[in-house]
Amino acid sequence: MIRLTLPLPTYVKAGRQKLLTMNDYRNIHYRVSAEAKRTYKEIAWAHLRPHRRKHYDRVHIHYTIFFETNHRKDIGNVGAVIDKFFSDALVDAKIIPDDCQRNITAISFEYGGIGPERVEIDIKEVA
Repeated sequence: MIRLTLPLPTYVKAGRQKLLTMNDYRNIHYRVSAEAKRTYKEIAWAHLRPHRRKHYDRVHIHYTIFFETNHRKDIGNVGAVIDKFFSDALVDAKIIPDDCQRNITAISFEYGGIGPERVEIDIKEVA
């Protein structure tokens, strides 16, 4: 099993960092979304580097998402972007061969509560 803690994905809007949700991802300029993805994959790659010798054929990925405030948030909107970016990073790191349904058999999201804004990721091998 691999356990990581990463920041939540963000992008720059009007000179400020903003949490990237699927609503934003769908509507922002493709260059902005591509830059956000590249930046997040670099962060993920840095955290995955110590685990690069691990190779799994099938995994279950569980995301526990923490927010700084108690404002209402759609966990699925945030989680979908995290999963999209992080799954690609897993493939780039050669931990899994592809991010299709054969290799990622389950994805789950959970609200972790209030605290420093982050996502805790558990990658479990599936037999």
